[in-house]
Amino acid sequence: MPLRLFIPFGGYKSPASREYPEASWAEVFAIAGMCELVSPICRIHAPGVVIEFSSDEAVVPLFMGADEVVLNRYRSRFDHILSVVAAGQHRNLKLKQSLLRDDYDIDGLSRRIRELGKALESRWFSNLFSDEKARFLGAAERNCFGALPMDLEDRMRVLTRSVCQHQAYLEIDNVERGTILFAPTTIPIALRRGLDGWLHLGSNRRSAVQFWIGAGVLDRRQTGMRAHILPPKRYLSLAPNRSA
Repeated sequence: MPLRLFIPFGGYKSPASREYPEASWAEVFAIAGMCELVSPICRIHAPGVVIEFSSDEAVVPLFMGADEVVLNRYRSRFDHILSVVAAGQHRNLKLKQSLLRDDYDIDGLSRRIRELGKALESRWFSNLFSDEKARFLGAAERNCFGALPMDLEDRMRVLTRSVCQHQAYLEIDNVERGTILFAPTTIPIALRRGLDGWLHLGSNRRSAVQFWIGAGVLDRRQTGMRAHILPPKRYLSLAPNRSA
């Protein structure tokens, strides 16, 4: 049987990224990096490797407000990049995108996320230190699609709900899919959070930021070109005049 690398990812491009709304160079570098990682295995293991990117897009509208048109555009572009990268790989290396709805009833999952998210507002979020709260709220604001309320109190209420619903999804998913991924031929890979029993990797060998949050940059060196995936602020500091 082929070895299966299972990689959950956001399924959207962050509005804070200069590559928004497309899957672009960051995705190319991340996918190519995974292919490079398993290439030696493909040479010695005839059944090969399947790298499966599992998109969380179905729950993104719930806590980030993304519309279906933008998400469908990203998903289509991501599939295109997978096909382009796959063309240059070993024949026994397969790349695929799967969807959260393959593993969940999305209506039921959304209901559970809302219920647990509301409980987490008092049980978890209210007990965080102020700097932790600010970090979570800042990330939610950067990843929010559309306009936020102008009133500060309403704005904090919306962002807090987003943070807690996202945390609720992670807590549910860590248990639900964590229990079904550990077949002998499956290696679950965490790009965004450390989980027991998961292989914790960055988006590529020189990048820790998630590829759907960052932007891809090529660094010219005397020894050749190096691919990086940079956080939005870091990208802007290096290329402030680049258009999206």
